[in-house]
Amino acid sequence: MADRPAGGYYAVIPAEVRYDQDLKPNAKLLYGELTALCNQSGYCWATNEYFADLYGLSVSTISRLITQLEQRGYIRTEMAATATGSERRIYAGAFVVQTRGSCQKEQDPLDEKSKRGLDENGNTHNRYNNTREYYTDNTPQSPPAGGGAEKQDKPKKRTSPYALQEDAKPVLRAYCTNYPELTRPLADLIEVRQAKKAINSRRAIKMLLEELDRLSGGSRANKLALLRRAIANSWKTVYPMRPEELPEKIQPGAVSAQAEGGGGDCGFR
Repeated sequence: MADRPAGGYYAVIPAEVRYDQDLKPNAKLLYGELTALCNQSGYCWATNEYFADLYGLSVSTISRLITQLEQRGYIRTEMAATATGSERRIYAGAFVVQTRGSCQKEQDPLDEKSKRGLDENGNTHNRYNNTREYYTDNTPQSPPAGGGAEKQDKPKKRTSPYALQEDAKPVLRAYCTNYPELTRPLADLIEVRQAKKAINSRRAIKMLLEELDRLSGGSRANKLALLRRAIANSWKTVYPMRPEELPEKIQPGAVSAQAEGGGGDCGFR
């Protein structure tokens, strides 16, 4: 039996993968295994032979399942140079977003969302509707000139109690001024919180950021690792990681400076 790469203690299969009727059941199981293995280094380097031996399937079947997952935009594969030649690397879960390579989800998010409930007028009917607002211009267009022009309907305001509240956005903008590399992971975590029906008030966001500061010891690399772990596991907040799992050792008495209000434009509008 092939040596097993060290992975997480459990696998994560989000709802969009679990309920994708175009995916084969074994593809969903394989996706969970990939997310577990990605938690160690941010990517999985296991071979098709490894997965075939693990699940009692043929190598060609594993190849088809990986191709299906990649075509659906749930994973991304690439070849990377190593000291002995090259290896295949598979990115899954939150690490698909972080790599920002040729991933199908990142290439054309509108096309991807159309498969999940985007109507012909551009209105979404899923959890993307609330968070993606930070990156788009929702200003209504002016009606055509002329007295006979029909009055345009104003865009409907969001009514979800779990959407990020307006008074919480300055807190996030200020925080991301100090840590711009955390803008996207924080937006993804808030997206998870909305899906989990967690309140995203100013107080809740401040508590989340304070916990992130405390658990990271002020380390940027540790903050990123804590956020990635929370997103990959669909948690509402960040939880402690073992010292050996953190990229940087926490120094005793380390304190992270967190801005209060103001800040530049870091994506949370």
